[in-house]
Amino acid sequence: MTGITAEEVATAQLPQTPFPTVRSPSYDIGAVDELLEACRAALASWQRGEPATLTAKQLLRSRLKGARMFKAGYAGGPWMT
Repeated sequence: MTGITAEEVATAQLPQTPFPTVRSPSYDIGAVDELLEACRAALASWQRGEPATLTAKQLLRSRLKGARMFKAGYAGGPWMT
């Protein structure tokens, strides 16, 4: 199993959609960026040999809100409810 580095999280490019719909939902950009920053910071801490600031359990329990209608968001997928 390979891991991901803090740098890879920081440079990730996620697809955006201009207008979410019922058929193509999307995630709130601010909420996704906030979670990705928490992941990046935790990985950076771990890479320095320090305790991580975010646990796997916390990450798995996190929930992202969907983007509002007529507002751009990161593209969702069939897993989004």
